[in-house]
Amino acid sequence: DPTPEQRRQMEVSGGVLVEQARGSAARAELRQGDVILALVTSGRQTPVKSVEQFNQLTTGLTKGKVVTLLVSRGSLPNFVSLRVEE
Repeated sequence: DPTPEQRRQMEVSGGVLVEQARGSAARAELRQGDVILALVTSGRQTPVKSVEQFNQLTTGLTKGKVVTLLVSRGSLPNFVSLRVEE
């Protein structure tokens, strides 16, 4: 989770900080320092508030399913789609 200072600097109220991206996340150009603000699955967008909640949201996602993340990079929000791997 970003520290309160990081959240202030990035101007976000929640989300989880990406420390490392590999596999489909790296291919989708998710980068260290990005903040994942929301997860979109089956047409439903869920705000991400903590690492624990993000892990709960992603546990059990079917391999091959496409998910979309709302990501803050700098001051610009972007949607990044990726295919779930093992």
